Amino acid sequence: MDGVTSLPPIVNSPYYYEHALTPESMMVYLTARLGSIDEQIQGHIKSQEQSEKLRAAVNAIKTQLNELPQNSDKGKNLEGQKEVLDEIASIIEDEIAPVDPKLAQRLTDDLSADNHILHTTGTENGTYTTLEIENTQKYLESIASELESTAQMNMIHLQSLLSARQTAISLATNLLASLDESSKKVVDNIR
Repeated sequence: MDGVTSLPPIVNSPYYYEHALTPESMMVYLTARLGSIDEQIQGHIKSQEQSEKLRAAVNAIKTQLNELPQNSDKGKNLEGQKEVLDEIASIIEDEIAPVDPKLAQRLTDDLSADNHILHTTGTENGTYTTLEIENTQKYLESIASELESTAQMNMIHLQSLLSARQTAISLATNLLASLDESSKKVVDNIR
């Protein structure tokens, strides 16, 4: 019996071939796959949290706009609301810029353009027009819609990742169950 070597059960299987994956290598693969999927899931969760902060900041700007008095003559200069205009600029700088600097710069540039609310921020009395409020509200609606679309796409991708994670867990569970069953059969055969 010195010349007889005992091969693992998988080698004796009719399905075995030279480069066949062993149960151990399958478990290593599944563990690595789960780690990769978990990292991606964490990234999407963080992205969703940031998206929620951005949407809240955009809604805060909308709320500030609603506090500004308006006039039926949409082109008439209205005065005395510099604090509100400064608060809008502050929301962009303090709440949006730390989360998404590119969006903050885009908002600052676009809202400082003609016929938008922040183009007069540099003046002493903070004049604005009803037309600027309306244009800014439309613009903010489009930004909110973009943020919502991005959040929905992230959620769809997150659901796909969770499904892939569940598949990897099921494969690992089934593999472990099969190995356990094989071990039990070997023990029963020895008895």
